[in-house]
Amino acid sequence: MDHIATLPESAYVSLIADVPADGLYAQFGFVPTAPRSVGMAYRRA
Repeated sequence: MDHIATLPESAYVSLIADVPADGLYAQFGFVPTAPRSVGMAYRRA
């Protein structure tokens, strides 16, 4: 968050957080982006 504070106010920070880490990031003001954007993954098993 210290580094983010140095970015321009127009900066957009995106991340992928699995449960329960999403709760950690929520404490810092991060909010879900769905349905505007949705993370996707592909695992070749």
